[in-house]
Amino acid sequence: MKTVISLVAAIALVVLTGCDDGDAARQTGTPWSGAPLPVHEITIEIDDKGMAALTEANDKLRVTTIYYGLPTSASAAKANDRHELPMGSQTFVVDRSTRSIKVTGEGLDVTLLADTADGQVQYKTNAIGVTQANFYHDIVDCSIARGVLTKPQVTPRVMKCALKAP
Repeated sequence: MKTVISLVAAIALVVLTGCDDGDAARQTGTPWSGAPLPVHEITIEIDDKGMAALTEANDKLRVTTIYYGLPTSASAAKANDRHELPMGSQTFVVDRSTRSIKVTGEGLDVTLLADTADGQVQYKTNAIGVTQANFYHDIVDCSIARGVLTKPQVTPRVMKCALKAP
């Protein structure tokens, strides 16, 4: 029986380490090819209770930036249910002690840029708590930081995170 369990565990390890997110995680579409995009900074502020919960759970933060454009009336049919033209995303994991991140345009797909009302790429960034193995752990709420990626940033955006209310 011990041999069977060891064999199953070994197979599971090989399968899991060989997995990726598939074609959905790979860049598709048209990457940005214009002038270099300005780098936008987002400051992360976690309140004391939220930090205590993340520390006790030994959790990290998974940060996701979604890029989008605002449609013209002619391109409204291409928009999603939030009336945005999807233009890619970027997700990465940072340690809970991280105090700022950079939005650089990585993962941006400008295929629909010509369909935007103002020719601008906007973004919204949020974070969630995740375990060391990058599994979702719903213990903090973070505000959404927003900006216009194609315009220089005047001041850093702030994403505030707090212990999630029960």
